[in-house]
Amino acid sequence: MNNQDYEQKKKKCWEEYLAFNDEEYSKSAFSYAFDRAYALGKQEKDVDETVIRGWVARDKRDNALLLHAGEPYRTWSGYQMDAKQDVWESDFASFLPLDSKLFPDLTWESDPIEVELIIKRKNNGNIQ
Repeated sequence: MNNQDYEQKKKKCWEEYLAFNDEEYSKSAFSYAFDRAYALGKQEKDVDETVIRGWVARDKRDNALLLHAGEPYRTWSGYQMDAKQDVWESDFASFLPLDSKLFPDLTWESDPIEVELIIKRKNNGNIQ
């Protein structure tokens, strides 16, 4: 795959990602995950997985569950002017939304938890 094909595939995946989400989340977090997955696909066949590390926290304002690239901290300013948001932010400002049904015990009052997202290579339609 040449660079132009790669960029077209990435753009298509970004558009599909946005179609399944109500809001536009951090494109840098999406790009990070896409680049890691692409790099995995280019690796030798004996390497069958890659790991993305991050922190999961739940926002109070909309109960959103987010995977942050860096350890998040509570903030009450958020992204809207003069609106109390009650959200988690991180210095990297990179995050991906997760299914809010995951980690049902994690609340706004909970400390963020460190997690690993494992991406495995599919082999002939089967995950090894």
